[in-house]
Amino acid sequence: MAEHSHDDSDYSVVDRARMTLGHAPAGLYLPGIDGATRREATRLCARDYLEHHVFFNNRGFHNHLNHHLLAVFALGAPVKRLQDIFDLHKGMQRPS
Repeated sequence: MAEHSHDDSDYSVVDRARMTLGHAPAGLYLPGIDGATRREATRLCARDYLEHHVFFNNRGFHNHLNHHLLAVFALGAPVKRLQDIFDLHKGMQRPS
């Protein structure tokens, strides 16, 4: 594994990145948003923060992985979908 890579069971990245997701007002919760999806979205956002550069190429194109993760999390995506999105994006990201 690369120096800046973490496996899919490594939740220590959340503490290392000092990352938390806030809680939405009760009326904004959609079915599918629960503790497991919140934990996974937090973990994957932390991995992106620790492992990837803010720009995904040398031309200044911005890394939108966290935007994609948080959008589908807010819509109630299951844990597997969050991981699938991370896996889809990680191949095009520059290392941090």
